[in-house]
Amino acid sequence: MKDRLGFNQVVTRGGDWGFTSTFSNDRIKKDNIIFRAIGDLDELNSHIGLIRTHFNYERNDFLRLIQVMLMRIMALAATMRYDEKYNSLEKIEAEDIENIEYNIEFILKSTNIPQKFILPGDHNNKNIPIIDIARTVCRRAERSLISLIGENIRVDLYNSQKYLNRLSDFLFVFARYKEQN
Repeated sequence: MKDRLGFNQVVTRGGDWGFTSTFSNDRIKKDNIIFRAIGDLDELNSHIGLIRTHFNYERNDFLRLIQVMLMRIMALAATMRYDEKYNSLEKIEAEDIENIEYNIEFILKSTNIPQKFILPGDHNNKNIPIIDIARTVCRRAERSLISLIGENIRVDLYNSQKYLNRLSDFLFVFARYKEQN
């Protein structure tokens, strides 16, 4: 069959039986915790992209950086530590976590955080729930990554898990900021 504009690159049929490959070329079931975590991270990344398109944010480059960091985490999760590719991957470092904390502090300077539960959709800007949805997806991605760390003894992903924890805090604060500014 002739390759129609990359059709065979996209439609490989390799996963038709419920298996797919990690970045390390290990064939594993698509419902493995590795792919559940990567899928949750991928969904989160898409939500961050949606936020970028819906909101004018003076630090939009930071939102793009978050997406890059999520891609790093996905690559780390998809690569076994024994694979030589693993050493070439950029890791999540303490400085990356500190960068999110800095951005939380920056936003908090001009944001009032109510001392009550927030009901998504209970404000004037109908786009704010987009951020709240991203926050909940982030929490799910964090839980999936915690499961991956526990099941596969991936202590190398602890900083990635911390990053997701701070990211959900950032998204909460960012939603309140966009409500008020």
